[in-house]
Amino acid sequence: MKNYIWLLVGVFIIVGLCEIQIFAQEKVSLKEKRITIHRENQSLVNIFRDLIERYDIAIGFEESSLDANHSDYEFDVNLPNENCFLVINNTKTKCKPEFDEAKDHKFTISVENEPLENVLNQIISKMKHYKWEINDEVVNIFPIEGREKRLENLLNVKIKNFTLRTFAVPKKVKKIIDILPSITTTFEIVEFCENNNLVFNISRPNIMAEKPIEGDLNFSNLTLKDLLNKITKHNRGGWRLKLTDYSQNSRHDVIRLEI
Repeated sequence: MKNYIWLLVGVFIIVGLCEIQIFAQEKVSLKEKRITIHRENQSLVNIFRDLIERYDIAIGFEESSLDANHSDYEFDVNLPNENCFLVINNTKTKCKPEFDEAKDHKFTISVENEPLENVLNQIISKMKHYKWEINDEVVNIFPIEGREKRLENLLNVKIKNFTLRTFAVPKKVKKIIDILPSITTTFEIVEFCENNNLVFNISRPNIMAEKPIEGDLNFSNLTLKDLLNKITKHNRGGWRLKLTDYSQNSRHDVIRLEI
């Protein structure tokens, strides 16, 4: 009987230690997550692919107006779909990443089992005009120089209610491609754009945006930035925001938002 009691005590101790270890692992913050990346003279898109695809790190990026003359900081905001194929001239080919190599801005990142914080600091030191922070378990990168005030204010617009809607009738399956139209037709966003001479470019040629979304996207009483982070946290991948060239057709400045 005594042996049985001591056996139970031993089991409880082991279980307790395991729970403590698991709890300790869960308490590790995102910025302390260990990362290994070895990239030499590579485009930012490849660095972000490592973080998003290998380490499941969601990234939101607001572009500085000082980088408006190049596209070297663009990256794939959606995770790759292994079952994605295109049919061109009756030939079936696997979907390719959206962006090519950067022309001028290259990065060399070499870290071995270092915290994410060190990786982000290295990236930002090479980008010059930016700062990073973590909000709702999403890495947000935003300008500290050349920040477009209207974009900053746009991200701070308070949205009362957001519900993802399907825009292709009679389609019933919600897809990533439905997110942007749902955002741009939200009352508060429409009102802000009208008052600030802005219009959204909602064209989305990336085939990855055709992936279905699991679960519901219903949020309330949050800013646009919070909404983008929550959608990205749910869907994984990232979001990207910039102000593009003046539109001669609409005579408005054009917002490009990818998610």
